[in-house]
Order: sequence, then C-alpha cells, then structure tokens
Amino acid sequence: MYDKIIVPMTLDHGIGPAAIKVARKLLNDGGKIIALHIHEEVQGSVSAYLDKDVVKESYNRAKAELDKRIEAQPDVSAA
Repeated sequence: MYDKIIVPMTLDHGIGPAAIKVARKLLNDGGKIIALHIHEEVQGSVSAYLDKDVVKESYNRAKAELDKRIEAQPDVSAA
C-alpha cells in the first residue's frame, strides 16, 4: 500500500507498539517505517540566554534517545 510511513512520536511517551503494528500492515514489501520526533529550536529572546553548545547537546540527547527506542525494531529508522 505505502512505500514510506512516518510514525510521529514524543520521547515522553515512547513509540507506540500499536502504531508500528499498523504501519507494518500498511507497508509495501521493501518499504520503510520512520519514527519521527520533532526537536524544536529555542525561539525568541530565550535563545539569547542559552549557550549554543547547550542547545546542540539537547538535540544530541534527543537523537540518542530516539535511536535507543527503536534499536530493537530493525525495520524502523529514525528521523
């Protein structure tokens, strides 16, 4: 049915097994399932108070957590 399915998630709640199960049923052979977490940039005047290295480290921690959550699911990649 689909060649690429994006499964949005939040790191607070994890990736839903039910969502992945549905995605697998809808996926064409050879298709891809992508787990997606949005990491928002710091906005406005708040960014003036944060060191760029702190912001980058926050992104890196979120990416590492996303990778960790999907490591047991070889048919799911992270974005």
